[in-house]
Amino acid sequence: MAAPRRAWLVFGFSTEEAVGEPETEPGLGPRRLESGPEGIRRLWPAWSYLVVETGAGLELRSAGLRRRLRGWAEALPSETHLVLRGPAGARAWRRAAALRGELRGEPAWSRALPPEPRRPPPLPLLPGGGFAAPRPPFFAPLPAGVRARRLALGHEHALALGDAGQVHAWGGGRHGQLGHGTLESELQPRLVEALAGVPMQAVAAGGWHSASVSEAGDLYVWGWNESGQLALPSKALAEERAQDGDVGAGDTALTPRREQLAAEGTAFISIQAFPALLDLPQDLEVTEVSCGSRHTAVVTRGGELYTWGWGKWCLCSGMDTPQDQLLFAAALPLAAITCIMIYFMAVRFHSRALPRVPSRSRSYRGALTFPPWPPKAWGAITPRGPRPHRGTTLVSAGKYGQLGHGDNSSSDQPRRVEYLVAEGLQAEEVVCGPWTTYVHVLEP
Repeated sequence: MAAPRRAWLVFGFSTEEAVGEPETEPGLGPRRLESGPEGIRRLWPAWSYLVVETGAGLELRSAGLRRRLRGWAEALPSETHLVLRGPAGARAWRRAAALRGELRGEPAWSRALPPEPRRPPPLPLLPGGGFAAPRPPFFAPLPAGVRARRLALGHEHALALGDAGQVHAWGGGRHGQLGHGTLESELQPRLVEALAGVPMQAVAAGGWHSASVSEAGDLYVWGWNESGQLALPSKALAEERAQDGDVGAGDTALTPRREQLAAEGTAFISIQAFPALLDLPQDLEVTEVSCGSRHTAVVTRGGELYTWGWGKWCLCSGMDTPQDQLLFAAALPLAAITCIMIYFMAVRFHSRALPRVPSRSRSYRGALTFPPWPPKAWGAITPRGPRPHRGTTLVSAGKYGQLGHGDNSSSDQPRRVEYLVAEGLQAEEVVCGPWTTYVHVLEP
């Protein structure tokens, strides 16, 4: 009997786009990751590159570039550094050096590790206690009372899954991503009391939202919902859909349509500070969950893939923070600056398009204020977002289609990825990158 065939498919942003090269497989459909005879066992995506584990070891991939990472067992990539863990230690290398294959010099950080247990905890956790992060200071200890078997890192927060299924959260909390019922930050791990007594089997951290799966297969979500990433009613998406419906109707139709939207009385949710039990269609049970920057994906017990949240972007690829967007504008030609002016006009009329600005902020030319980035208080747990670099390009709104629905629209409702059903593919695992969704499928 022939062994079952498996493959990794990817929806959304490509590494070719990240460096300004044409896509090898353009379009919104899935792309198949080339696996070779060894196959791909695991993968760790960043924004502009990907690390995969094959039967021959780790391999770094970016826009056609491939580098073997010999002697290493796991990876934790970001747009500034790549953390690698081996049998005797962990090291961090600058992203540029990793892409060039120059890993023999002095690393940016290194840490010796005790002899590995039979099953070492997966990164970011490290044997002997503590965890790694893909940016300075690269390591942080865990308090003695927190025993974690899994750890998930968001842009400003961290989630730890304990041995008994309990969840601890800490870091930045201004979007409710900690699940403690407030928007306050926490310097130390704190038990998510709303989940106490409900053992969890998995946790995931997105940019500013969180998710967990109970042992019974229930899905809990909390944090920021601006792009519908919690699958809760999003006012921003409702207004976007209403505006799309007004296209071609003329300006006279805008006010009545928005008045109708307000009159419907929908209970929109921008921030969900407590974990919310999410009802999936047909009461489906969840086995896997993963979070991207602003989207979420789950695998059900029946092998179906459901996704929701942010399906598009509308400014410069490679710049995930307001400062990057503003400072990079100085180097752009007139046409590109026009795009940025449109962006700031959109922010004015759609003020919740960005995280709220805290009181302690830097001012640029006294006209616009943005929060310092990354927040210094979360240096140990905040992966740096993509930075502009040579080859960065302007992209249009709705380009990527990371939700896998054959279009580039966002959604605040769980939607099954029909492509897998039509092709007879069964989802087994899902891993979200910042703007991508990777799914491991069993082929018929």
